Amino acid sequence: MGGVPTRAGRRFIRRLADEKKLPVYAFVDGDPYGYSNIYRTLKVGSGNAAHINRFFCVPQTRFLGVTPQDILDYELPTHPLKDVDVKRAKDALKNDPFFQRHKPWQKALRQLLQMGVRAEQQ
Repeated sequence: MGGVPTRAGRRFIRRLADEKKLPVYAFVDGDPYGYSNIYRTLKVGSGNAAHINRFFCVPQTRFLGVTPQDILDYELPTHPLKDVDVKRAKDALKNDPFFQRHKPWQKALRQLLQMGVRAEQQ
């Protein structure tokens, strides 16, 4: 999708998932943006469109990407977290209901912050 999925893209994917029973996977970078902006928006929708998210989110979306534990287990190449990454992760942990309810994603963001790195998909 090339970044945060648009409403049109999410609606199309939702229809494919619902009507054609196609599996949906989010393949994103191992960084706060990939987790909190791309994956989360596809799976549960956006805060700005909460009143219409039921049409645009794809709850059956499965995560397919690099986790902080993968970085450690497979000694993956990384880049340092940028200030914007740190801000995004801290904001998600503090303010985002998705991350507040999903302990594994809290752990992933905290682990990235502790490690101070991110991994990109190529």
